Amino acid sequence: MAKLKTKSSNCGIITFHKAHNYGAVLQAYALMTTLKKNGLQVSFIDYENEVLSRGYSFYPILKGTSTINYIKEWIHLILDLKRKYKRFKAFSDFINKYIACTPLNKDTKCFDIIFLGSDQIWNANYTNGVDPNYYGQGPYCKAHKLVSYAASMGKLCLGKYEEQAFLSLINNIQQIGVRENYLKTYIEEKTDLKCDVNLDPTLLLTKSDWDKLAAPNDTQERYLLIYEMHTHRSTNIIANKIAKILNLKIKKLACRTNYKIEKDVITNAGPQNFLTLFKNAAFVVTTSFHGTVFSIINQVPFFTLEFGNEIDLRSRSLLEMLNLNERMISDDANLNYEKLFLEFDEAHSILESKRQDSLSFIERALS
Repeated sequence: MAKLKTKSSNCGIITFHKAHNYGAVLQAYALMTTLKKNGLQVSFIDYENEVLSRGYSFYPILKGTSTINYIKEWIHLILDLKRKYKRFKAFSDFINKYIACTPLNKDTKCFDIIFLGSDQIWNANYTNGVDPNYYGQGPYCKAHKLVSYAASMGKLCLGKYEEQAFLSLINNIQQIGVRENYLKTYIEEKTDLKCDVNLDPTLLLTKSDWDKLAAPNDTQERYLLIYEMHTHRSTNIIANKIAKILNLKIKKLACRTNYKIEKDVITNAGPQNFLTLFKNAAFVVTTSFHGTVFSIINQVPFFTLEFGNEIDLRSRSLLEMLNLNERMISDDANLNYEKLFLEFDEAHSILESKRQDSLSFIERALS
């Protein structure tokens, strides 16, 4: 494969760039921004896995579902139409404005380099089997060089056929970066390939970078922010106890909208509003990896709630790396005033070192 000629090279990214999920679009934005800082012309290859994209469609889709479920989805949409539309529009507006795409065209000229990732692009459960496009092997993925950055397959549970397909496809990637240590170990044990473990792209940008993107703040009130990707039995107990001690109002941000969600929960926040909510929080209680990430970036005291299963893996790995292990708790036992405050100096020093390692990985890819 040819080396890149100049820093103004044409670069493509293939990931879950249109998912209506805060972490997905913000990590896509972060990798794009980082590559642009290196002088590249960057665009997303506008490929969407059909099964994955169903979950972010505004209207129910009949194909692949039963008639009964299709009718139920329409009922749910009608019952929560206003909130669903506001959320859908907020994400669509962000994607249209900030996620520049190259339309799918088999005659599209060859990219100098394509970055695969980040996100769980290699999770066969998400993509209804191994999808070659996310390994740079689709008809729209023409490139002189393929590089994966912080690619993940989630939980390592490949069937025999999927494992064979995976190990064959990654051999076409010239430089491999993955998100998890266990995936690096797995690949290096199964092949002669070498891997790096990369930071989540959202951690490549600094607080100053994210502040430029955040929506204006429309309130001066002090609040505790709850953000859950998975419901934890102790969330409300812990949040109420902390809010009472610190005299804070509680705001809840939902990761999705549904007619069963209480009306006072924030369901229509776009990605820029997400950034603002974390930036201005006085405290955060979360079950989300990116909730943990943006608490750390903004140096907001937080607790990440522990489930005791694979849900904890990403957050636990990050907290261990930054020596913030004690910020993961499972209940309100031993919760006291002193534990509500947090110094971030050591964590940010470690993070800056890890950030430079990941930026060096990208620099090597561009050489």
